[in-house]
Amino acid sequence: MLGRAAALVASLSMIAIIAGGCGPTQQADLVVTEIHLRPSSPAAGECVQAEVTIVNQGNAPSPACHWRWAPYPDAAMEGALDPLDPGEEVTVDGYFSCYESGTFEVSAVVDSWGEVPESSEENNQLSATVTAGEGTPIAAYLALSFGAGDGPYGICWDGDNIWVTNQKDDNVTKLRASDGQILGTYAVADAPRYLCFDGENIWVENYESGDVTKLRASDGEHLGTFIAGGGLRGMCFDGENVWVASHWGSRVIKLRASDGQVVGNFAVGRYPQGVFYDGENIWVANVGEKCITKLRASDGEVLATFPDGLSPRMLSFDGENMWVTDTDSDAVIKFRPSDGEIIGTFAVADGPIGICFDGENIWVANAGEKSITKLRPSDGQILGIFQVGRYPRDICFDGEHLWVTNYLGDSVTKCTFIDDR
Repeated sequence: MLGRAAALVASLSMIAIIAGGCGPTQQADLVVTEIHLRPSSPAAGECVQAEVTIVNQGNAPSPACHWRWAPYPDAAMEGALDPLDPGEEVTVDGYFSCYESGTFEVSAVVDSWGEVPESSEENNQLSATVTAGEGTPIAAYLALSFGAGDGPYGICWDGDNIWVTNQKDDNVTKLRASDGQILGTYAVADAPRYLCFDGENIWVENYESGDVTKLRASDGEHLGTFIAGGGLRGMCFDGENVWVASHWGSRVIKLRASDGQVVGNFAVGRYPQGVFYDGENIWVANVGEKCITKLRASDGEVLATFPDGLSPRMLSFDGENMWVTDTDSDAVIKFRPSDGEIIGTFAVADGPIGICFDGENIWVANAGEKSITKLRPSDGQILGIFQVGRYPRDICFDGEHLWVTNYLGDSVTKCTFIDDR
């Protein structure tokens, strides 16, 4: 009897030893550890940058998940978060402006969709308080930045997703427009800059190699590389053909979108950069010659050359008038497409380059000031200046949000505007 009792005690001891040897459960634990606001005491309408630090304090890797940036009680933006190893942290940039004076609570929530099994579900949220003084707000906004590659340059929307060229990585990144999740990264050629969408495929100009890459938008499949000319610096699609500007040849090249065949090669001004199709004609901004060339899209005939500003860069069309960024004069110029007459010149901020029209307003990316400017097309009135990342280069509209490439920030910023005044 005593022997059986001793054996039972020994067995229980062995079970305890084995159980103790299993150690704690391996789980991730995502925590928002800090929200750093700059400035901490803004005026109403002043842009605030928030650096949100997220750490995996668990003992297992965390999978990709989502997080929520909510600078207002009734407005938030969801962002994708990459996997984090145990102990790894990431700092994500968010932006906002207060639409009135007063005290506000801003918050960040990691694993906002409940995708990650965690050792603790009670530490996913952190809040910070900001007190805004008197100011003159025009519109409130919130924005998030997402990592892209090295030197993000051009940007476009394919109807579902955002595409970005990474000039220093020789590739393009495809991001889901809803949350910035990277869906794929695809090699192209040397120093890709601008790109465009033809309804099915993405076309990418490669500045150094002088060729154009065609990718299937659905899956990034490489469909061809076509020689176009050296120093490529701007492109657009006219419904049938892709047009590309060549710095080295002071020309624009017309390629048939179906097979990449060159079907036209037309002289313009020196150092052409911006290329835009207005539904009928092709417009080219010639930086070196300080002018704009208008060509008939059907046959490339030069219809006119209009004097412009000191450094015309990129072009857009508001349905009635053409707009061009003038980098050297820190302004945008509005001109009539029929005869090139300048209707207005409007100061924006330092180093405007990228420009787009969202159906209601003109938006300009100011490379020298980490900002974008909103203008009313009817009279050029500035409706707001909003902070984004470092050296914003190009800008596009996805039907709901604005997206900006931050060339020196290795990121893209997604902006939404919630309270127009």
